[in-house]
Amino acid sequence: MEKLQLVMQDNPNGLLLFRDELSSLFKKWETNVNGERGFYLQSWNGDGRYAVDRKTTQSAIIDGMCLSIFGAIQPDVLMKYVSQATSGGELADGMLQRFQLRCFSRSDPIQYVDKPNRL
Repeated sequence: MEKLQLVMQDNPNGLLLFRDELSSLFKKWETNVNGERGFYLQSWNGDGRYAVDRKTTQSAIIDGMCLSIFGAIQPDVLMKYVSQATSGGELADGMLQRFQLRCFSRSDPIQYVDKPNRL
């Protein structure tokens, strides 16, 4: 997260973070080490300001903090997090509600077609 904050400082238009497995990121947020969950919550709307002040690494001020997260998660794992996010517990802080969901169905057979590329 420390490196991400420094990169965000130099990218005022925001960043796209790709995680192949969102479940590992969600699991990390459950522990909320170093306030990471709050950092990601604040980076959602794109108009926040975040100050990073550390003794061991470079400090940073991030203006217009905006981070988009793209990745995949298995349906059964997602159901667990939806349940936690809507139960009124500790993890019901709006984090999951900030995500947009796109489902891909494989029920229809895929037909591949080779065509020459015409420019």
